[in-house]
Amino acid sequence: MQFLGIGYENKAIYGGGTRQRMDRILPNSVVLAFKYQNESLNNQSTFMQGFSNCIFIEESYDPVTRVRRGRVYEYDPSPQPKEIFVNEPRGQFSEHREKIVKYQAESFSELSKKARKYGKFIV
Repeated sequence: MQFLGIGYENKAIYGGGTRQRMDRILPNSVVLAFKYQNESLNNQSTFMQGFSNCIFIEESYDPVTRVRRGRVYEYDPSPQPKEIFVNEPRGQFSEHREKIVKYQAESFSELSKKARKYGKFIV
């Protein structure tokens, strides 16, 4: 998924590959806010009350090794919240407009650069 959205009012999770249309993700995945250990407060300022700048969405968890695997998303720098079309999985096609806070997937190279610059990240 290139884009991830969190419902502004209902906190539902939406995903998709376009900027104007997303599908609801069910069941809701584990979503964790995180920051880099040595990142200054200027870089980590809250862009919107109640929403984190960076989030981790869990795709799998191994209880034996206690390793979480997933993707990192960083907020979309364009004005927030966005009103886009979303699809709800209710047995039939159910599309409506919803206000969401939008995030974009972080590439591995970007994560590596930030890890070298700021150190470990804290979930």
